[in-house]
Amino acid sequence: MEYASEDGKISEMRIRVEYRKEGALIYISHLDLVRVWERLLRRTDLPLRFTEGFNPRVKMDFCPPLPMGVIGENEVMDFYLIKEVELDEITRRLKENTPDGMKINRVRIAPDNSPSLFSLTTHLEIEFFGKSIKNLNLKGLVITRENKKGKKREVELDKLIVLEENEAEGKRIIMKNEGIGLSDIIKFLNEKEFIDRVVRKNLLIDIGGKFVPLFGI
Repeated sequence: MEYASEDGKISEMRIRVEYRKEGALIYISHLDLVRVWERLLRRTDLPLRFTEGFNPRVKMDFCPPLPMGVIGENEVMDFYLIKEVELDEITRRLKENTPDGMKINRVRIAPDNSPSLFSLTTHLEIEFFGKSIKNLNLKGLVITRENKKGKKREVELDKLIVLEENEAEGKRIIMKNEGIGLSDIIKFLNEKEFIDRVVRKNLLIDIGGKFVPLFGI
């Protein structure tokens, strides 16, 4: 089946992928990750939707960028097809073409009219690992952020962190996806040698006070 609207223009089948990013892939930039995904998708020979213009690219949508050096446990991205393909077949082709450091967790069909993944993401679930981090009250910290023009501003983390709890080997937080970035917090903690490893466990959307993983939206 080919997806087309009443005016004859090709419509889309939106595919949402939840995947793990680890190993050497955690040291590449978000732009490089986009390139990795484009190469992966082209190798699948799926009927991909491309952008318009002089230099068409595979049409994709990504969640907020993952800071370099951070493991992504349940990252989310969307891509689009112009013909219907069985979900099991899509999953098989994706898994056959994933590079080292990437694992496909789940695949589903997403709503056509779904907003961008970035705009849907209201909160981030993060886990910090390190011997000293459990003794640190993150919500009590004030981080200084400097923009590209050299202007500095202080941000109180208790305004961003909505949940903080100790785990067996570290600390888990849920923070708002706004204001100061996760990379700024990681930089501060690294400078103080509080952490050894960071995992972004989930991208979340706040629905009536309940945090729901982005993949299912």
